[in-house]
Amino acid sequence: MSSNREWLSISDMMSGLMMVFLFIAVVFMQQISSDKDSLVEIASTYADTKSKLNTALHNEFEKNLSSWGAEILPDNTIRFKEPNVLFNRNSLEIKNAFKKILDDFFPRYLGILTSDEFKNDIIELRIEGHTSSELKNNSSVEDAYLGNAFISQGRAFSVLNYLFSRPLKN
Repeated sequence: MSSNREWLSISDMMSGLMMVFLFIAVVFMQQISSDKDSLVEIASTYADTKSKLNTALHNEFEKNLSSWGAEILPDNTIRFKEPNVLFNRNSLEIKNAFKKILDDFFPRYLGILTSDEFKNDIIELRIEGHTSSELKNNSSVEDAYLGNAFISQGRAFSVLNYLFSRPLKN
């Protein structure tokens, strides 16, 4: 009879351990559910803010886009796509026509991004420069690629430098 008592004690201990592990699993599942709800809320807020920003950008710039040769993409990228206005071929210097566009565009753009509605949601602005994909005569693919990369980065820097040199309007 005493040998049965040993098994009863071991089974009680195992049941107790099973309850501890079950409790840990339930707490873990609640945490996962809470994290999932938070992620859904973040994604919803992001999509809503992105949509509102797109609407604000279109409301502000719709009348200017065609004359600037620009477009607003669904991801809120504003693309100036008229190469004749922006830079001369293989040049890093901004043309005067593009400077005038930037003088009109950028203060209004900053006004939207720093408005109470968006200022806490914007964490970066990206300025990208691009160049043609045509290869220069007598150059290897690698040399042409590196040359175009240099021009692209230089153009982005030229725009950034120009914008920083402009006085901020209140």
